[in-house]
Amino acid sequence: MKCGLFRTPYNQPQRTPKQIFDWSIELAQICDKAGFSDFLVGEHYTLALENIPMPEAIIASAAMVTEKL
Repeated sequence: MKCGLFRTPYNQPQRTPKQIFDWSIELAQICDKAGFSDFLVGEHYTLALENIPMPEAIIASAAMVTEKL
């Protein structure tokens, strides 16, 4: 069975966009090391607590630092 993680875009309001981005990449690396086959990123750019304005950048960066995702 293959498993994955859906990165819900809930973020604490005090986090900066850089912190949110870095945290997402860290989650992708953890998923990769745990053997997950998928890492999905939601997009809610209009909501303050669910703001991931460009998931494509997170996916591209995660691909550079993971082996299987």
